[in-house]
Amino acid sequence: MAIDSRNLVIVGGGFAGVYTAHYLLRRLPPDWRLILFSQENHFIFTPLLGDVVGSAINPMHVVCPVRQMAPGAICRTAALTGLDLPGRAVLYKSPDGRMARQPYDHLVLACGAAVNSDILPGMAAHGWPFKTMGDALLLRNHLIGMLEKAEVEPDPAIRKRLLSVVVVGAGFSGVEVAGEVYDLLAESCKFYPSLGQGDIRVTLLQGGNRILPELPESLSRFAQRKMTRRGIDIRLNARGHSVTESGIYLDDGSFLDAGTVICTIGFTAGPLLVASRLPLVKHRLKTDPDMRVAGQEHVWAVGDCAAVPNTYDNSVSGPTAQVAIRQARHLANNILATIRGQPVRPFAYKPLGMLASIGNHNAVGMVFGLKISGFLAWFVWRGIYLSKMPTFARKLQIAFDWAWQLFFPRDIVQLNLGPTERLGRAHFEPGQFVFHKGDPGDKFYIIERGRADVYLDDAAPPIAQLGAGDHFGEGALLSGTPRSASVRAVDPLDLVVVGPNSFGQLTGHLGVLRAALERSARGSRSASRLLTIARDNPLLNTRTVASVMSRPVDTLPVHLTFGEALRISQEKHKGAYPIVDDAGKLVGLCTRSDYYNAMQDLRSHETPLREVMRQPVITIRESDTLTAALLLFLREPIKRLVVVASDDPERPVGMLTPFDVIKVLSGQVMDLAM
Repeated sequence: MAIDSRNLVIVGGGFAGVYTAHYLLRRLPPDWRLILFSQENHFIFTPLLGDVVGSAINPMHVVCPVRQMAPGAICRTAALTGLDLPGRAVLYKSPDGRMARQPYDHLVLACGAAVNSDILPGMAAHGWPFKTMGDALLLRNHLIGMLEKAEVEPDPAIRKRLLSVVVVGAGFSGVEVAGEVYDLLAESCKFYPSLGQGDIRVTLLQGGNRILPELPESLSRFAQRKMTRRGIDIRLNARGHSVTESGIYLDDGSFLDAGTVICTIGFTAGPLLVASRLPLVKHRLKTDPDMRVAGQEHVWAVGDCAAVPNTYDNSVSGPTAQVAIRQARHLANNILATIRGQPVRPFAYKPLGMLASIGNHNAVGMVFGLKISGFLAWFVWRGIYLSKMPTFARKLQIAFDWAWQLFFPRDIVQLNLGPTERLGRAHFEPGQFVFHKGDPGDKFYIIERGRADVYLDDAAPPIAQLGAGDHFGEGALLSGTPRSASVRAVDPLDLVVVGPNSFGQLTGHLGVLRAALERSARGSRSASRLLTIARDNPLLNTRTVASVMSRPVDTLPVHLTFGEALRISQEKHKGAYPIVDDAGKLVGLCTRSDYYNAMQDLRSHETPLREVMRQPVITIRESDTLTAALLLFLREPIKRLVVVASDDPERPVGMLTPFDVIKVLSGQVMDLAM
């Protein structure tokens, strides 16, 4: 390798990146190196991912090693961490975790588009993206898993939900995957005696007034009629609002039960492009007609990540494989012309046609300006894609798969491709129950965003409200008993979900965590018993906190130092002080535990008290009942509460401990597990 060799770096292993490398490799001057970065070591023929989901072809037959498609290129399977545009280098992480740099003389960005999993609330938690081979394989396995679950499900309503699929987006990808999914489920029913085609429901949601808006209206209507007649429910002018574990809410307020929600919309610029601060147009890099990134001399963009002007019709090139291959050839010529000091040409391309499979050996499309549909279009569609497969071996394998499918049933083997278990996520809309009292305890939940109410009786008022950072569900997992309460979302609720195996491993190996969760579970059980006692004991619900609290309350000013506050506490033999500002408003709380923590941290005595005190402060109003006070003590790991005025929640008026309440009750609740 020559020391003074020059580098052409391509980022991306999809159609645009691999074909650009393919067209450049044999024509680059001998003193140039081509370095191709890709997150995967294989190229995916993405137009056939729908066939993978429908189990119509072998998944390995639609991938090809990048190194075989671009022989002679230096291929690096690594994700870039950044671009140093002034220094003409790309940044990536080496296998040992160190940051590395790869200088370039010319850079081609062909990194495609990223999935915007937040396009709908809950889509990241419960939706199925449709972009990569991993997405297609996991979705195929999931659908076959739904058939297996439905076969053993005795409840017809639940069985129907398991076999209900909603596809969001009716462009080419949405239509093709909806057709393949319906064919897979419908053709596989004969192997499941308990299931019939009436149990299957595939719904296609389209925000516009017709599917396949890229095609002429007559072909769109033909495709809609064919798919509807087949049994696919097509909803036009229908937009999703949010996705939950049991289905999808629409903007009009309606709800579709579904065990599977597939998202084929919502693509955005990847983190690399966003961080680069290069100009974007609708989440795609803005380029000049010659495919240079706007404002850059040595940076080019191609494929789905680039908004390349098509001077043929003065439009922006579409994000399709057909266009990406033509752009790759044109870009290769422009880069070679630049290296030789020759003029470059603007990109101009007249599309040859568009085809979409709609299932059941039918397709629609336009080829050389001619509209075709039905079986002929499906045959042409397969023939064109077969001709575009990158190697003869893959062409032969795909042709065999398609021929096999004409005479034999689809493969319904379910492979477990996921990890044993990992942290999951869930989303619930307001009013939805996370679980009901009496349900089996199979998950532990941590609230990321939103609020949830806790009910001992679904028909009665809630006994508590939980917010971000709170957790629930540990009691049933620790004890192996059914749920002792119901939990319902108040706001849109996002949760981290820990399954039983992960929960057991965490609590089994981390004693501090287990002890804390057991204490929390005891508090919840005691709260339940307390409410039962309160129904038979009027004293708990009629006596107020004001009648038992300690008063007056001693406070400390917030401007003190840690040392001054500690001295006062020692002199007066008091364990806790509310901290107030100059107006007497509550701003914090200092207890013996806070002093001990400060000393453990080797805090100086000159440390401001504000840095040592506890915030926020858990308070209770003087007008609240003793039941409310005991519930707080049971739920929270605290020994005393600051009592605030009923008309001013920031003015402390007293202190309350559990013993203050118990003394008044004369032992009536002494059997509670405090």
